[in-house]
Amino acid sequence: MKRILGLMLSLTLCMTLLCGCQVQKGNYLKPVKLTESERELLTLTNPNLPILLDYHVEGAKSMTIEKMILKDGAWVKEEGSLFAMETDDASKPMEGRMALNYSTESNSFGLTSAAVRETAGSLARTAELSNHSEYEMRSAATNQNETTVTLNEPVYLLLFCADKPDNSSDGTVPTDPLAHPETFTSEYVEMITVTFSDKPLH
Repeated sequence: MKRILGLMLSLTLCMTLLCGCQVQKGNYLKPVKLTESERELLTLTNPNLPILLDYHVEGAKSMTIEKMILKDGAWVKEEGSLFAMETDDASKPMEGRMALNYSTESNSFGLTSAAVRETAGSLARTAELSNHSEYEMRSAATNQNETTVTLNEPVYLLLFCADKPDNSSDGTVPTDPLAHPETFTSEYVEMITVTFSDKPLH
């Protein structure tokens, strides 16, 4: 009996190390929970902790990270993408982990870099992104919720609200910024999104 219990405990430990949790089904994007020691270590190099997200999306052939600007009450995607990659095998789900670094400096806020490691092993990252704005940042928000991913539809990652120096808003951020752009009060609102597509990049 002790031997059986020992084998069961060993198996449980191995599964925890390999998975960290139960295998999850469906298409999702979810924040990685850092330990307190990991958080302390990361804040030694940057006061803004990077956003770490695990993703699993079936049927996706590519993913893009893009910037959207709020104009006249509607989200407008900027031309080009900040980051893009294709899967090596479209018959398998796109899955892995992404890391996003960002700045909350008053006149240089925004995404500063992004990196993605697929479960299969491939690794890609952006160059350092430069940000300078005539606006002053009032508030910033990150998506801390597990999100169901729908192919070809953007998912909110990061958001920045800003105003001209002589104007000041409360920097309100709604719970679902993609669905409720009309609730923002800031002069300038910038959102970083990720989209998983069932089409290749080219």
